[in-house]
Amino acid sequence: MCVHTGPATPERGALQLRATKGGRAFALAAPGAAAGSSLQLLPILDGVLYLRVAATPPQAEDGTNFMMLNRQLQYVPFCADFGPLCLGTSSQVVKHLRKLLQDLPAGGRIVYCSTQAAADITNSIWVLGAFLCLCLGATPNQALAPFAAL
Repeated sequence: MCVHTGPATPERGALQLRATKGGRAFALAAPGAAAGSSLQLLPILDGVLYLRVAATPPQAEDGTNFMMLNRQLQYVPFCADFGPLCLGTSSQVVKHLRKLLQDLPAGGRIVYCSTQAAADITNSIWVLGAFLCLCLGATPNQALAPFAAL
């Protein structure tokens, strides 16, 4: 279980978060803080959780857990809409992210992958934002801040 444990820090405005299992602390990435010069890897939680937007699948890396929606969890539109993901799918993804975060070894990271399609990016932001709010106690504005670079 992950819970909000402290106020925003004045120097960064980052929300201080702590996983109750292991007592590990996490900081919400600064608004618009892109890792490197490209937006392919966008930090969500400093050093731990990232959003990867790319046309190609990721290459395996030691200590990195890659996650993306599979065909069974993708949004099924009613007409020409594209989301957001339904509550059941969102709940499954949030639970999986929470488990990955709880079991993440020191130095490990989680990369949530999205294609470059606008609908996929939007649904990725939705589910990551839901995770930040539901599991880590972020407000909607705080959950949206890391995605400012997009």
